[in-house]
Formats: sequence, structure tokens, C-alpha cells
Amino acid sequence: MALVIAVILIIATMSISYINFQRIKSLPPSVSLVRVNDDINITILSGTVVTLTAIIDDTTRGDSIIQGANYSVGLRNWPASQMEPVDGLFNETIETVTVDIDTGGWTDGTYHLYIYGIDELGNGNFTPNEHVTLVVTDPPHISNVSINGQSNIVVAPGSEIIVNATLDDSLTGGSTIKSAFITIDDVKITMEPEDEDFDSSTECVSASLSTQGWLEGSHEIVINAYDDLGNEETTTRQSTLLAISDPPLISDIRLSNRTVISVAPGVPVELTARIDDTDTGNTPIYNAWFTIDNSTVTFLEPVDGQFDNSSEEVRGTIMTEGLSDDVYDIQIFASDTIGGSDVTAQDNTLLTIAAPPEINNVTIDGFSEIIVVPGGLVEVRAIVDDTDTGNSTVDAAYITYGNGTVYIVDMYPTDGSYDSPREEVFSIIDTSSWPNGTHFIQVRARDIKQNINETGCHARLIVTAPFRMFEYDLILPEYSNRSYTWETLNPVITTDVDSDGVPKNLFNGELHYHPVAIAQYALRMLDSYILSGNESYYNISVSCLHRLINESHSIDGALYVPYTFDFALHGHADQMMIAPWYSGMAQGQFLSLLSRIIDITGDEYYLDVAEKVFRSFYNLEAHHTTWTVYSNSHDYYWISEYPMIDKTQVLNGFVWATYGLLDYYFLVNSSLFVNQLLRAALTSIQDHVLLYRRVGNLSIYCLKHQVVSVTYHMIHIEQQETLFHYTNEAYFHDMSVTFYNDWH
Repeated sequence: MALVIAVILIIATMSISYINFQRIKSLPPSVSLVRVNDDINITILSGTVVTLTAIIDDTTRGDSIIQGANYSVGLRNWPASQMEPVDGLFNETIETVTVDIDTGGWTDGTYHLYIYGIDELGNGNFTPNEHVTLVVTDPPHISNVSINGQSNIVVAPGSEIIVNATLDDSLTGGSTIKSAFITIDDVKITMEPEDEDFDSSTECVSASLSTQGWLEGSHEIVINAYDDLGNEETTTRQSTLLAISDPPLISDIRLSNRTVISVAPGVPVELTARIDDTDTGNTPIYNAWFTIDNSTVTFLEPVDGQFDNSSEEVRGTIMTEGLSDDVYDIQIFASDTIGGSDVTAQDNTLLTIAAPPEINNVTIDGFSEIIVVPGGLVEVRAIVDDTDTGNSTVDAAYITYGNGTVYIVDMYPTDGSYDSPREEVFSIIDTSSWPNGTHFIQVRARDIKQNINETGCHARLIVTAPFRMFEYDLILPEYSNRSYTWETLNPVITTDVDSDGVPKNLFNGELHYHPVAIAQYALRMLDSYILSGNESYYNISVSCLHRLINESHSIDGALYVPYTFDFALHGHADQMMIAPWYSGMAQGQFLSLLSRIIDITGDEYYLDVAEKVFRSFYNLEAHHTTWTVYSNSHDYYWISEYPMIDKTQVLNGFVWATYGLLDYYFLVNSSLFVNQLLRAALTSIQDHVLLYRRVGNLSIYCLKHQVVSVTYHMIHIEQQETLFHYTNEAYFHDMSVTFYNDWH
């Protein structure tokens, strides 16, 4: 047995040695005549398909059958890619191999392609002595194509035109631009570099040509560009080049209905003109546009909405933002549907940009806003000042006012004559024929150069039946005696809140933002911030404020925060408030929150919002569809928690809303207007609070429904005492004690 094993081992050893001998004596096949597109070196565009070929030969290297061939981009850059025999089958000792290579996605650069042959014994040529070079590059980029400086243009027959373009190969191979030419109607025209020589990878080129003999219609311009590697780029630009004898006429040019005008920078000017082709071909007008001193083109629109007649009135707006003080020529262009073009440079159509006089300190009887009774005389005063806007003498000032019909009233210098760049002016207005409502008294002025301040400056006057108003000694109490103050920190709500920590309430099966709930929660958080200094409380209150602002509706110049759910007052279906509805109580608490955050931050944005919320307090029912305030038949001013035709007269909601007026008054206490509304509200509460008393029992929630509530009775007691601290009016304190003694 041992002898048999020994013999087998000897035979096996001899076989292995024989195979190794066979491999050692055979060299790998040679690789020759490597070509790409039949060349050793080529330059192509990325995405080009090229053919790589070579001869794999083993006839002198062992005479073995060729088994395969591969190529790699870069020497031995595995894995290699397979090549195929030209005759379809590897079955000879010499084979021509080939492969098509798609260079799509290849970036610009130089690539070396290597080929490897393998015979049937597995001998591979992995150190090839031949390769081909493939340079991938993009053609030049063509841009900024223009004809006489425009991308599209209309010209008359025989006009000379200049075609310009920019050729750039700096980012597409960095090759030198070699040539460029235009093809128009199958005619080639050479383009020349502006610097006279094609010697850079970036060139600005142009060509001049005449349109003499051209047919009417559109002509396609094709630009071709080449770099010194032979890469070509072609771009097509469509231009309207046509022949026409008589273009439309342009006339009646006006600037805000004047032939010459002077305005301040930023004041828009209406441009109008007539475009007429009835006597010059009777062709429909196709287009019209204007430029200021040959600057940017702005299109004009037909007044009737469509270009479809041979005569059109056109209009547009000149935006003067950014224009410096100067005189500008207005040029108007027009074309008809055949392509006839006219340009007019009206020397007498001049736009002067010059700052007019400034107008400041507009007052009515000394106040910027005031409530008056119909029939009274009021004095309007203002300062007109040109010292910093040209230093020209003030020439005139006047008032405009009126809802619907606009009235103009001259103003007069207080020193008797217009002879200075700065004048104090005045006028007396009789309001006897004025309807009830809000009136804006606008003051306008001009200097002797006819620069007019068209925007002016205004004061606000409300004409209304007189509200009953007592005088009050309004004071800001100690912090602990003010509304919305607590002795301990308030808890932060963590359930039924949105991502910003703003609470939501469940109504009719859905979560809603409740304006009063949000405002009261924010005021509690603000109080906790003041007591503790912990900014997390402040941040919650600001988030709540932003939610109220974002939810609000702008109506009649005022900002109203809506209820987004229907609500049946006291559960009565016939007392339904239909969403969206607005509440005077919500408006007051919104105003309180704004005023107190402004007091901390001084933020001008919040101050502007507060002014808009305050406007809701004088949008009376008698003059507005949306309202939360009204004046009753006895001239009492009332803030309504539930605005209905049949008034509810809820006491606690009225007082909460009045807290908003108090907070806003102490924020802007120079305003007589705020003072008047606040006094009117306090007077109404003082004269009506006794109507809510039930001797020896709980007080009434609202006069309409005579509902009573322990909770609201206790609120009435606290509210009367709080009003006493703000007004020093003993009656409010007495009523707080009376309600307390009736029931507590």
C-alpha cells in the first residue's frame, strides 16, 4: 500500500512540474496598433462615443489561442472593461479586438487608455507598452448675443445693425478661441474679435451688416464658434429684423396728466401717450414701451386692455425709486403688427426728480387726532420746510379732505406771506356739513420750483355725536394694584398647546385659538416674568402675542383678532355668534398685551400693531360693518364683548376692554384722542354699573339676559376696585364695597 501511494505522489509531482514548465515557456500575447477612432491621440466633446481597437498577437509568444482582451482608463486601473473580437469569436492566435466607449459624464481632462490581452493558458499582458490618449473638452460657451444692444429689435429696411456676442472657453477646456461667424438666411458673415486678435480663451466678437434688400419678416441669426482644438458651439438667437416704410406716430405724451412734472424720489408717475397708425399704414398697434434716458425698457399697456386697433391709448408707471435729483428725458417707442417702429425723444416731456418741501407737525386744534361734534370750527396747522430739500421758498400749502368727494382748502402762512424756505401754515375748517365718521386731514405743499409734496402729512379727525365724558384724575397705580397682576408665579400650560407653547381650546370637537384665553395667559406669563425675571415666561408671552397678530384680520384700517368657532351665548341657539366674529373684550386684552410688551421692549413694530388694534375702538357701529364699539341713544360709548344688533351689555367684558385703553393711554399719554375714548368708556361704566346690582344678591352678568354667576360677581367686585386705583374716583370703590356686601 505504501508503495502505491509513493508511485502516485511521484506521478502527481511530475504532472505539476510539466504544467509549470508549459506556463513558464509561454509569454503573454503582445498588444499593438492601439487606436481610438483610428488615431493615437484625439480630442472630443464629453458624451462622444469613440471606438477603441487593437491587435492581440500570440503567434510569436507561445502560439496559444487568444482567450480575451480588456481595457482600462489609466494603467492597471481595475476593474478593466471587456473588449470583443472583430470576427465575433476568440479562436485564433491573433485577434483584432474592439469596443465602443460612451464618454457621457466624463469631465474635461486627458485620459490614457490601456489594452490587455490574455491567451488560453491564462498568460496576460499586464504591462502594455502601447496606449492611446483621449482629451475630453467642451466647446466655447456663447452668451450675451445682442443686436444693436438688444436681444430682439425692430429696424427699418436698409438699417445698419451690429451683432455682438461673448465667446468663452475658460471653463470648458481653456482653449484659445479660433474663429466665429454668423449665418443669416444661409449667408455666412465672419465675426471679428474686438481686440483684433483671437488669442485668448475669452473673446468679445462682433459683426456689422446692412439690412438693405432684406424681406419683411423674422430672420434667424445663428452664431458658430470654434476653439483651437476644433470644438464647435452653435447658438441660435431669434431677432425681428424687418422692412417698413411708415411707422406709427406717437403723440399726447403726459406725465401724471402734465407735459412737464417735478416729483420727489420714490413718487410714482403715470405715463400716458397715443400711438396712431391710421395715417401711416392703418395697421394694428403691436407694442409700446418707454425708457428713461435710454435706460431699462419698460412696456406700456393699452388702456382698453388689448392691442387690437390702429390707434391706441397707452399707459404705464414710472417708478422713481433710486433716481437722483436731475432732469430726465422720457423716450417712447412703438411698433405695429407689420413691424414698423417709431421712436420719439420728446424734449418737452421732461421728468424732474427733486425733493419737495417736507411737511411736519400737522395738528387739529393742537392735536394729531381728535374727536369733535359736527358743526364746530377747527384750526389745522402744519410746518412746511424746504431747508434740507432744496432750500427753495415755500410757494403754497393746502388741505385735502373728504370721504368720496375730495375738498381742497388753501392754507396761509402765519406771518402773512410766503417768503421763506420754512413756513408755519394754518387754515380754519367748518365741520358743520361733515358726516359722522373718520376724516383724514391731509396737508400738501409746493416750493417756487413747483416741487410738490403729493404724499403730504395728515392728522385724524372723528366727527361724531358727543360722547358723555367725565373728567378723571388718571394715574398709574402701584404695580400690585394694576390689572392682570398676581402675587404668585403662574403655572406654565403643557397640554393643549401648539409647538410655540400657545394654548388652544376645544370647541365643537376641534381645538381652536381662543383670543381672550391666549391674551390672559400671555398677561399671566408676563406678570410672572416681571416677578421672577425668568425669560422663559417672557418668551411664552411673546409667542402668544405673535399668534394673536398672525391670526388677526385687517378691516377698515383696524386690526381685529377673530374667534374661529361658532358660540351660543349662555347656550341659547338664538344667541349664536357665527365665526369669524370679533369681541371688544378680546380687542382690549390684545391691546393690553401689546402695550405692556412695548413698555418692556420699545419695539416700533409692536407700536404700529397697537395703533391698528386701537383703531378698532373708534370704528363705531354706526359707520362700519365690522364693529366692537357703539354709541347708544343716550350718547354713551360702549365696548361690546358680544357685538349683536340687540345689545347684550356685558359688564365684565366692557371693563376688561377698558383696561386695554388704560394700558394704551399710559403708553401714549400725550394723545387727546386716546384720552377722550378712555374717559367715554369710564363714564359709561360709572353711569351703568348700578344697573347690574341685585340688592343682597349676586350681580348680573349682562343686562340683556339677566344671568347671574358667582365667578363674575367676584370679578365685578375686583374690577370696580381696580378702576378706583386707576382713576381715584371714589364711586368705583364704593361700588366694589357695595357688591361685596351684597354677596361674598
